[in-house]
Amino acid sequence: MPRTFVILEPESKVQDFVSGLRAAGGHASVVYPPHAAVIYADDDVLGRANLRVWIAESHRSPIDVSILARHGDDVQRAASVWNAALELTSHAEAHGDLEDRSNVAHGFVPDAGPRPIALNKSNVPDRTAVSDNLPLGAQYYDTSEFMAGSTAVGVWLIETASGFAYDWTPAEETQTLAGVQAALDNWVSKGGIATFLTFYLDIHTQVPVNGVPIENPISWDQIWMDEVLTNVGWPGANAFEKAFAYNTSIRDAFDTNWCGSIVIVDSDPSVNQGLFQGGGYAWAYYGGPWVYMSRYSTWAFNSPRYWDAVPMHEMGHIFMDSDEYDGFQQFQGYLNAPDTQSPSVQCIMNQNDPSRVCQPTRNQLGWRDLNGNFIIEPLDTAPAATLAPHLPDPTSNPTPTWSGTASIVTIPNQNLVSNYLPPHAMSIATIDLVEGRVDGGAWTTAVATDGAFDDYNEAFTWTAPPLADGVHVVEARAHTSVGRYTAAFPSDTIVVTGSPVDVQDLSTQSGQLALAPSSPSPMRDSAVLRFTLPVAGHARLAIYGADGSRVRMLMDRELPAGPSSVVFDGRDDHGRELAAGVYFGRLESLQESRTRKLVVIR
Repeated sequence: MPRTFVILEPESKVQDFVSGLRAAGGHASVVYPPHAAVIYADDDVLGRANLRVWIAESHRSPIDVSILARHGDDVQRAASVWNAALELTSHAEAHGDLEDRSNVAHGFVPDAGPRPIALNKSNVPDRTAVSDNLPLGAQYYDTSEFMAGSTAVGVWLIETASGFAYDWTPAEETQTLAGVQAALDNWVSKGGIATFLTFYLDIHTQVPVNGVPIENPISWDQIWMDEVLTNVGWPGANAFEKAFAYNTSIRDAFDTNWCGSIVIVDSDPSVNQGLFQGGGYAWAYYGGPWVYMSRYSTWAFNSPRYWDAVPMHEMGHIFMDSDEYDGFQQFQGYLNAPDTQSPSVQCIMNQNDPSRVCQPTRNQLGWRDLNGNFIIEPLDTAPAATLAPHLPDPTSNPTPTWSGTASIVTIPNQNLVSNYLPPHAMSIATIDLVEGRVDGGAWTTAVATDGAFDDYNEAFTWTAPPLADGVHVVEARAHTSVGRYTAAFPSDTIVVTGSPVDVQDLSTQSGQLALAPSSPSPMRDSAVLRFTLPVAGHARLAIYGADGSRVRMLMDRELPAGPSSVVFDGRDDHGRELAAGVYFGRLESLQESRTRKLVVIR
């Protein structure tokens, strides 16, 4: 679908729009809360009535920003960034994606790694009470385990508090934010529909610090971030704890699965090639909390694509990707997958080639799909379902209702650089449908107890269509938001008996067919089955298994009206002893039938 910039009506809630867009067949790529977004949608999707009420304007080409004043400064800035991103990507398409710098001696400076200090795992808030979309199984510091679903991204543009040597200009801000938008949008397009990627931006411009970050080592990133986050009131013992507190707050605010920050400091490419003191132009921590990078460096791999290639590359690190250019193999990510040992591979994680995401990189992101069903492995699990036995059984109700549960199942997390060891098994797939059926017939929809199927665990009820008298097998299945059905259907067998029958004294009944419970019940070796025929005629009494197959014909003959009985010796038609379990006795006359559950114990 074509890439489109939309401006939302003032009263619209952006999360509702994103959900409505997905339901209509479109997809949100990069969201500028509260009222703008880059989306993928064709004219048919945009024309849907439920979306038109949210959208004030939509554009697929550059926008005259001056006419957007009524929408506010945030929308005007987002529109300016949209224009710049269009120019950035169109220039790349015209001139090629990758600058050939294979002969440049970069020295393979590492640009990602673990944090230098341990995170405090005690006394952290319980986020499950705040964010509905916190991944199933995740805890506070689980902020970017595999790249799928929605991510809140804080963007911080840092400058010198005093002086004008490294102050962001409006043009620099727009160019840099356009690169961030293009980088995240590129991840969306490279991941495709299997990853459900959407990024929400929380932008901070002209953020002052008391120093000149670009003229100091890249390893001083935590010094500047500690100052920045302290100034705006985030708690924590150090910059990392404060950053996780901030990142988690935007995850809660935008109700996303994951979160992280991109921190960009102003630089001058004519001074030290835009590098930090001692070298390096970008750095990221596996699993967050931030990317830290220079605004622009002529020294960088593929420097003509710096503005979108470098944020894209570093966001790959946040989601556990290792570098492909260093010539040695690392195992990493949710699937503990290897990167390549060949520095010649064309990939975003090697020489910043944003036109390609190589397979080793995809595997480390969690995008591996070995069975080719278009579902990435961290989400490729069949949901579990349970079905509570219906009581009473037998029942005279021809439309009984069952209750049950449906749950997402996770696969093990093998990430050795996770923020928790052992790492938590997680999923972002949800239950989006539960169905039931009778006797292998058509599936019909169940009802969510809480009103909607949209969570990791769902309780449900399902009411059968009108059932004929007799033995019926009811099954249930659940479906996930990524397309998997329950593999093994839970089932319950029930007997529908029609009108209620008082079998306490069969001899006193008249005018109806009656079958009493077996005596004894349950039976071990033999039992007596008593019944009453309202009129003389032909009658049959047989025993059936739980699957509906006949195992023993006890009687098939003419009988007088009134009470009768048959002894059942617990064996099948071939004389073999029946296994312990649930069986059903079925009495049939020419006019009607009755069924009773019969339990055999051994």
